[in-house]
Amino acid sequence: MGYLVPESESVHRSEALVPSGPAGDLLRRGQAAARRGERARALRLLRATLIADPTNTEARLWLAALADDPREAVQMLSEVLQEHPGHVRAAAGLRWAWERLEAQTAARCVAPPSAPPQLQPLPAPPRAQLVSRIATAIACLAGMLAMVILVSCGVPLQIAPVPVVDAAVWTPEAPSPSPAAELPAATMTVTATPLPTATPAPSATPTAAPSPTPQPQPTAKPAFAGKWIEVILKEQIAIAWEGATPVRRMVVSTGTARTPTVQGTYRIYAKLTKQNMSGPGYSLPNVPHVMYFYGGYALHGAYWHTSFGTPASHGCVNLQLEDAAWLFAWADPQLPKGAQNIYASATNPGTPVVIHP
Repeated sequence: MGYLVPESESVHRSEALVPSGPAGDLLRRGQAAARRGERARALRLLRATLIADPTNTEARLWLAALADDPREAVQMLSEVLQEHPGHVRAAAGLRWAWERLEAQTAARCVAPPSAPPQLQPLPAPPRAQLVSRIATAIACLAGMLAMVILVSCGVPLQIAPVPVVDAAVWTPEAPSPSPAAELPAATMTVTATPLPTATPAPSATPTAAPSPTPQPQPTAKPAFAGKWIEVILKEQIAIAWEGATPVRRMVVSTGTARTPTVQGTYRIYAKLTKQNMSGPGYSLPNVPHVMYFYGGYALHGAYWHTSFGTPASHGCVNLQLEDAAWLFAWADPQLPKGAQNIYASATNPGTPVVIHP
């Protein structure tokens, strides 16, 4: 259970938060059973606590700690953080649940090595095959000896031309007709003593002087006249600009090395006041102030962690809740009054988003 079990003086502080009445009694008994290692009994008592008091935060924290499936723990702790942003134990528990989930996912991806194939010795050839192979070898040697004798006596040999393999079997480009293909095939004549031909002397090939290596130039900031958003991955910050004037600087959390944030220049194409987000190993309800700029990549608020300033996301740009609310209201496209979602259009375009190292 690790992160959620209170210890020493934390026990008294946690028990002080236990409500009175049937729900409080069930919760105390469930906590005591969990500390004794009676997991099945603890689960029954804690679930009964939620039946008596569906909003009981302590019961949900303990159930998340006892969950076999880390995805269940992620779901439960995300709901707690949604109701209580910045809850220290819930945030620590969510990090712990993510680590468990990533470890399980990595373990599933590692396949056991397959057994090497067993090599079987080749069977010995039958006697009849052995005799046949010896006879074939003798015939070949006799033919070669006859050819040598004929050549040494100056008798010309007529050798049929070797057929050319059709280039259409594989070629990266369509074959073009060759003029030589229309000429009659020449008959090759082997002579006894071919005359040596003079080898042409190699001519000096001029060597081109190497061109100077271009030096990298500093990247100039995009010359957007209106609003635009800059995300600097190395510094883990986002800056809202109006032309060349910075309006707001925000500490963010971008994608990790395993799930990096895309780089380039984009535009916000959709804004949603809130949205449920899910993917491999996570499910987050009611993510606030979502601003999509490329495929499934978005800027949005994050209530489930406080690791801003370090990469911690699955590729999106995580913002603190206050910054996300401000940026959502400032960036285009603007939501009509009373609307919850909006897509960019020619008359209501999205704000450019520039992401770079």
